[in-house]
Amino acid sequence: LKEAEDERKPAFEKTANLQNEIDDLKKQLAEKEADLKKCGNCYDEMRKAEQLIEQIRLERDEVRSTLNKIPTCVICLDKRVCSILICNNYREFKLD
Repeated sequence: LKEAEDERKPAFEKTANLQNEIDDLKKQLAEKEADLKKCGNCYDEMRKAEQLIEQIRLERDEVRSTLNKIPTCVICLDKRVCSILICNNYREFKLD
């Protein structure tokens, strides 16, 4: 009986080592799956960012179009309040 136990002892140790190795591999697999899921989310985030960039570009173009419709001063060609005193549309200067 003792001989049988001595013969089975290395098999039990080998089985325990293999089970530990299986557990480690399962843990690594779970980590890799989590990393893969993060990559998938990363690609989704990149697509969302590209859509947001395109939306911002469209809004920018719309604002530019609106700004281009603002009349300019015929004397100074400035779209803001004119600084030339001949125009009726002048701003006050502050001298320091």
